[in-house]
Amino acid sequence: MRLFKLLTAVFAATISLSAAGQLHAATLDGATVDVNFYFPNTSTLYCASGSQVVGAGVEYPAGCSGFAPVSIDVSGSQVIVGHSNQAGFQAGAFNGFVMSLLSGPAISGLAYNAGSSSLGVTSSSFTASSMSFNFASQGSGTAVFDVSFATGAIPLPAGAPLLLTGIAGMAWLRRRKAKMA
Repeated sequence: MRLFKLLTAVFAATISLSAAGQLHAATLDGATVDVNFYFPNTSTLYCASGSQVVGAGVEYPAGCSGFAPVSIDVSGSQVIVGHSNQAGFQAGAFNGFVMSLLSGPAISGLAYNAGSSSLGVTSSSFTASSMSFNFASQGSGTAVFDVSFATGAIPLPAGAPLLLTGIAGMAWLRRRKAKMA
């Protein structure tokens, strides 16, 4: 009877650990991002700003090679782009940047937050590991983008302990029956 209680406790603990691991909230905090600016199209690299780890503060206070009017702040679930030059972004097929995730969660959505923005956006797009922001012909101000992530349970290796617990329990019962016979 004592072994049965022990097996039940191990089973319950394994289920609890499995459920706790599945309550993971995805965020860009701690992720490594890389920013490349393109102008006048997406085939022409204007400059590379390098990689940064997302955390407190503005990750790219001077957008491109120290070009101060552009700043990029990345938070847990937002990208905030600031442009302080009154002339705004020059016209072209593409005048903006591509942010690549070198580490971090998979992106499942990118939405321009018009209610929090004073800078327009020509276009934006995303893949699971990158975001593209085009500001061609836009003025100055701040653009806020909300980033969402793939949801769902993050699988933990809980199946193995459960399986081993079951096998151990069956072996114990078989051994016990053999002793009784």
